[in-house]
Amino acid sequence: MLTFAILLSLLRITNSFLTINRFERKKDIFLAIHAYVRMLSMCEESNLCMTRLLVAGGYDSRLIENVEYISELSREAKRLSHRKSITFLPSISSSRKRQILMESLCLLYTPMEEHFGIVPLEAMSASTPVIAVDSGGPKETVENEKTGFLCASSSEEFAMAMYRIYNDPMLASFIGSSGRYHVCRKFDRTDFGVKLSEIVQEVLFSSKS
Repeated sequence: MLTFAILLSLLRITNSFLTINRFERKKDIFLAIHAYVRMLSMCEESNLCMTRLLVAGGYDSRLIENVEYISELSREAKRLSHRKSITFLPSISSSRKRQILMESLCLLYTPMEEHFGIVPLEAMSASTPVIAVDSGGPKETVENEKTGFLCASSSEEFAMAMYRIYNDPMLASFIGSSGRYHVCRKFDRTDFGVKLSEIVQEVLFSSKS
C-alpha cells in the first residue's frame, strides 16, 4: 500500500526546482542558478527544457542589499539565456510557500555554514527531496543519499544531484518519503523544541565571546 508520503512525492504536478532563501548575498543563490543551467547542459533531452527554477524567498524593498541582489540574479539569468525558465518569487506568503514546496521536484539549499535552517525540514515534511551544501545545519538535518543529497558548494555537484532526482522518479519518491519519515521521527515538537533551545543558547554564547 502506498503511504501518503510516497503518493505525495509521486504526484508532483510541476517540473520545478526550487530554492528558498532571503535575498542576501551570503545565501549564494547564484549557486542554484548556475547548477540549474549546468544540469540543462548535461544532456539533450527535450524534457529537461520543460523544467524551470523557482527562486523564492524573503524580500524587503527597503533593504538595499535585497534590491541589488535580486537585480544581480536576474541579470545573471538573462546573461545565461535562461531568464524565461527562471522565475523569481519575492515575498511569497506562507500558504504559497507550502504549495510550491509540495509541488516542486526538490529543494536547493545553498547557504554555507547556516546554524540550522528550517527550510530543509519544511521541504522534507512535504516529502520533497533536499539538495544542500554539506556544511552547517544540513549536516545535522539531511541524511545523505537517504533524505537528500549533501554536496560541495559547486554547481557541478548540485547539477548531478538534480539530474538524478529528475531522471529517476522512484529515487525521488524514496528520498521524499524517507525525508518525511525522518522529520516526523526526529523532529517532533518536543525534540525540535530542545534542539532549538540548544541552538539559541549557542548563538547567544557566541555573541558574548
